[in-house]
Amino acid sequence: MQQKASKVFRVERLHSGQQYDTLCEYPAGKAANGGISVLPIFETAQRLSGVFSPPGQEGELAVLLRELVLPYADECRIDCMGNLVVRKEGGGKRILLSCHMDTAGIMVTYADEDGFFRFSPMGSLAPEHLQNAVVRFPNGSRGMIRCSGKAEKTADFWIDTMQEGDAAAPGAAAVFDGGISRLESGIIQGAGLFPRLSCAVLLNTLSRLGDCESDIWVVFSAQGELGYRCFKAAAWGIEPDLAIDLAYSEATDFPGGEKHGCRIGGGVGIRRMDPGGCSSPEIVNFLEGIAKSCLIPYQADMLEQKASGVGSIQHSRAKMGVISIPVRYRYTSAEMAAESDAAACSELMLTACSGEGCFHA
Repeated sequence: MQQKASKVFRVERLHSGQQYDTLCEYPAGKAANGGISVLPIFETAQRLSGVFSPPGQEGELAVLLRELVLPYADECRIDCMGNLVVRKEGGGKRILLSCHMDTAGIMVTYADEDGFFRFSPMGSLAPEHLQNAVVRFPNGSRGMIRCSGKAEKTADFWIDTMQEGDAAAPGAAAVFDGGISRLESGIIQGAGLFPRLSCAVLLNTLSRLGDCESDIWVVFSAQGELGYRCFKAAAWGIEPDLAIDLAYSEATDFPGGEKHGCRIGGGVGIRRMDPGGCSSPEIVNFLEGIAKSCLIPYQADMLEQKASGVGSIQHSRAKMGVISIPVRYRYTSAEMAAESDAAACSELMLTACSGEGCFHA
């Protein structure tokens, strides 16, 4: 059944001077990439959300991503580190697009016979993220995280599975339970939202990318929540001329939030600096130039809490830029982001890889 036509912003439309659409629906019809269907951002993220993928256990998700990306790729492989490495071959500069595919989780360190577990975090989970969160184990068992008194450290918490026996054993991993949904306002919310959304953005970008002179590489990296060691290995092998990492920015547009932070619906974040290092000034100017000329909404991003892949890429001798999706309530079971911001990230990367915005430096 043919789906109805919907609003699309492609590179040529943006160069015509028309205003950027804030509601971003992509057609399920023909794409620039040889007539293959475009992968829509929200529906793709929703499909990915049901896959269990804490750090080090991304295998099932990597296989699904490989299945989705194959129609748009000339090469596609899962390397020894667990990264999914994709190539769309071209004869020009090597451009690397990247995001991580794992979600933050917890690992059981002690289990008693009454179904109570102690655990350690896998990723940037702070005590304020944990109270009353429901977690899911790979066998389908669920439990609630609780603590007694004031929670000041992870050791104050336990998981109550309300089951006796072997619901999980030491070494078992779990993630926040819950799917992804879209509100009428265009806001997407759910547990583990950012990694799913970032993977969907890269898939959407690749599915809309026609023939171009650049040699495009895409890495969906493993264990990103624990650092960028796996991504660093993949980048070293590719030796890109330009790398663009898709990260998150901490949206602070809520009561009591910092007024100088990023805001949901404000467009793609173009990062200057984070604890991992500074983006190449030349690449920041390049990305801002594309955003201005193509009327893609953007905002300045300086993340103070968590490093991106900047440092890892710089070790591989490439010029590096980071763009971001503003996310509220990161590392909780109810992360929130605007679909329009995710679409702006896709549009910026698409233009950077092809057409008038293609990287030549």
